[in-house]
Amino acid sequence: MTSRSHHRSHKKTIWTRLAWFEPFWLLFMAPSILLPGRFWEAWLQPYLVMALFLFWPIRRLAYRQVSVATPLNGWIAMLAAWLPITLWISILPEQSWVAVGYLGLGIAAFFALINWPTARQRPYLLAWLLLAIGFGLSLLGPALMDISAGSRMFRIPQLDARLGLLSAALGEAVNPNVFAGALVLISPFGAALALEPRWTRQWIWPLGAGLLSLFALLSLVITQSRGAYVAVIIGLLVLVVLRWRRLVWALPFVIIGVGVFAYRLGPAAILDQLSSDTSLAGLSGRMEIWTRAGWAIQDFSLTGVGHGLFNPVVSTLYPFFVLPTDIPHAHNLLLQVGVDMGLVGVTAYLGLILTVFYIVGKTLRRAAQHRQQAEDRAQAERHVLTWTLAAGVTAAMTSMLVHGLVDAVTWGTKLTFIPWLFYTLAALLYLGPRRRIRKRRRSRAERGIDDSEMNALMIADVHEVPMVETAE
Repeated sequence: MTSRSHHRSHKKTIWTRLAWFEPFWLLFMAPSILLPGRFWEAWLQPYLVMALFLFWPIRRLAYRQVSVATPLNGWIAMLAAWLPITLWISILPEQSWVAVGYLGLGIAAFFALINWPTARQRPYLLAWLLLAIGFGLSLLGPALMDISAGSRMFRIPQLDARLGLLSAALGEAVNPNVFAGALVLISPFGAALALEPRWTRQWIWPLGAGLLSLFALLSLVITQSRGAYVAVIIGLLVLVVLRWRRLVWALPFVIIGVGVFAYRLGPAAILDQLSSDTSLAGLSGRMEIWTRAGWAIQDFSLTGVGHGLFNPVVSTLYPFFVLPTDIPHAHNLLLQVGVDMGLVGVTAYLGLILTVFYIVGKTLRRAAQHRQQAEDRAQAERHVLTWTLAAGVTAAMTSMLVHGLVDAVTWGTKLTFIPWLFYTLAALLYLGPRRRIRKRRRSRAERGIDDSEMNALMIADVHEVPMVETAE
């Protein structure tokens, strides 16, 4: 009996150690998913997408469950379950598999990280990963951008000469709006860590986060995306109100001032300018796109037209009168999800977003209460960090939704995985770090489990007994 228990615990330790490498497996697979056809033949794309989930059975063997439970799991499962339908309906499966790969990478990253013991115990590591991604985009993005077409607010010859220098050499170009869609998430998030520095005793970390946020903001200006400008301003306003609650009383005056300003300039003129960017000029162009997207959702309400097929389907079935035929997406986040996946996909995605706001709201309230009840400075700093990260996620999600009113660059693009990292951080903060020590009827000596094996079991299972900051 003792040898059998010893054998089972040894097998569990092996699977647990193997499951720990899942995030690194996704990191290895990411280039093949984000650059389809660059490293492998195009016909291998479906197999590469399915390989993202290779560690799921390993995780089941290691933790005795596929995933820890979170409030987001149901909506994500609904979204993932509908993907085969969008592939079945697709008239261009090769193109749909590319778009599904972008979404699949985000889903796989979510479940890999919320089940990763290191991320569960240290969610701030994910925060620094997001800031590192933002720094990389801010550094390399302008050299990969092509803003030669469309409406532009300003021209700086010295700057224009440096834009897109790497795109020809690498064979990859970043649309400025896609670039802006990522930065509207990163910039408010970094600002949150800078505006509330009490989460650490070392001033260098808030300063570094603030500088990274400022760098992202400067890079955002280069994109000349008006919608992104408005989105990041609103996200920062939300962050400031969360940080200094008394400023909420100033919001009515701000709203009145903005209303008077808009009335004097003319609402139509303002909307027309805000709807312009480097790929599409004016509100009228977007209205034409939104109308076609609505028709597509009406005609394909259950299934959608197929993942990633807005351009070939919409431009063929609902031709544009004024715009060119190479419009890549619906220029509205929810409309784009509806065109791709029908009303089922919109319901799942909207439920996911609303649940993210719900859990970060609960995390904010819980962290604020625990900070007041902290017994020592270290404990208070931990609760302040939780609050700060949750506030950053709230501001980032707000910016994404505002930008999503006039663009859809966080869905079906190479940077689709970035919002999923924010969903992951929201879930990690809500769950809190946990470890499991199961109550056993027999002692470890009776079961033949030594101290090293017991430690392995404790590290392996981080799913049940709360330590701090757990959900109510």
